[in-house]
Amino acid sequence: MQFEPIIQQQQQQVSREELARSKQAITELQHHYDNYESQLRMLQSSMTTEEDSIKYASLMLELNRCRDNLNRHINAYNQLLQLANVEYPTNRLGDQAKKEIYHFYHSGRYNQNQLASQYGVQQGTISKIVNGPQPS
Repeated sequence: MQFEPIIQQQQQQVSREELARSKQAITELQHHYDNYESQLRMLQSSMTTEEDSIKYASLMLELNRCRDNLNRHINAYNQLLQLANVEYPTNRLGDQAKKEIYHFYHSGRYNQNQLASQYGVQQGTISKIVNGPQPS
């Protein structure tokens, strides 16, 4: 008689902070992609020299790399969501998440609603963090 091992597939536990960091990376990549695209459009309408053509080709290469990275991150994030148990716990945000929220907001790149969506909390929670003392 031969026994085969029983393999139990466990769901990966993902914290809201990990999901927020993944969304953050996607948001940053999208911002870079949009900047490259804008630069390309401006350069395309005013290309007159060979130097402009070289700069255009370089920007196009960067745009393609950025798009590939963005797509890779989006696919990885979607796979993470499919594999993970993403129910947000009712416990509080960790100290690291509070620091991230505070700094992301005060960098001027994100508003309270965006951060609330990324961290899976209400906007009022974000307001208390960003308007309170800097987390240590």
